[in-house]
Amino acid sequence: MRASLPPGSFEIRVRVRDAYRQMLSEMGINCLVTFNFGYRVGIETATHAIQKFCNMLDHKALGKKWNTKTESERTKLFAFGEHMRSNAHWHGPGEIPEDTLRVMIRHGDDFWKKVAPRGQLALECPPKSVRAIINYATKRLLEVDAMDRVVPYWPKRNK
Repeated sequence: MRASLPPGSFEIRVRVRDAYRQMLSEMGINCLVTFNFGYRVGIETATHAIQKFCNMLDHKALGKKWNTKTESERTKLFAFGEHMRSNAHWHGPGEIPEDTLRVMIRHGDDFWKKVAPRGQLALECPPKSVRAIINYATKRLLEVDAMDRVVPYWPKRNK
């Protein structure tokens, strides 16, 4: 049985989900990355692993000073976790620059194995339908603890 929620909490979750969907629809989504760990994992571990994976991609594609590159040259991705008790995995619609996308297609599995040795990486690049993957990735945002399972990867703006 679910714990009782404060009045309006469902409506708030709907608005937050819709805001994520709007933000994602304004990005240039060109890939859906699914991160599977092969075992139960907490959000802190998942966040670290997904961000490390994206750092590895950007570093390989952009070279030694990858973290000084402009926002338009860097990977942008939001990963949404689901099935935390059985098959924890994160769906990440991403805007991935062309050079980095080539690196991910070629080396992504190897990079993910370094981060999550029992895990699997699945790619849909380009996605058949951007709208469909946005809806699919965000479908669990109405769950009570779903906001705790969102992993952003967004480069810091360089001045």
